[in-house]
Amino acid sequence: MKETGIVRRIDELGRIVIPKEMRRVLRMATGTPIEIKTTKEGEIVLSKYSVICELKDYANLVAKAIFDTMNMCVAICDTDKVVSVAGLSKKVYVDSPIHETLQRVVGYRKPLLLNQSDQATMIPVMMQGDSTYQGQIIVPITKDGDVVGAIVVLADHDVSLADVKVVTGFATYLKLILEE
Repeated sequence: MKETGIVRRIDELGRIVIPKEMRRVLRMATGTPIEIKTTKEGEIVLSKYSVICELKDYANLVAKAIFDTMNMCVAICDTDKVVSVAGLSKKVYVDSPIHETLQRVVGYRKPLLLNQSDQATMIPVMMQGDSTYQGQIIVPITKDGDVVGAIVVLADHDVSLADVKVVTGFATYLKLILEE
């Protein structure tokens, strides 16, 4: 585990403060869910909780279904990283941080359809750049009104409103699984 040299005391209510610098680097805003675990060595480990990671098996099935039925590459992400892919390199994409622009666009809570033929600029999925695609669909996944992730579809051709509706159906399916 990486040493940081920052020491904090527990207050009378049992709380500790995560330093602002760490919250900024880890993209932890007010209200970010935190999972608290202990190790066999007696350490306390804090990590950002991802409800989409809890659904990784379902995300894998959804990504494969979209790829198989629509013949388009798919990345399913939480608010920080790529969780599942189909038609893309798992080694390259899975667990890679998502691009800040994608994070911001997903926060708008609306499906997005982009085609280069309409002079739209594709939104990179990952921080370290992606291949060039002709069409892109981004559909947020929500739970209890909060955005918890997104389905990103990348195509080597223009995408249509009908394609957006199909992807939105898959996002709704994941939302229903989350609500069970």
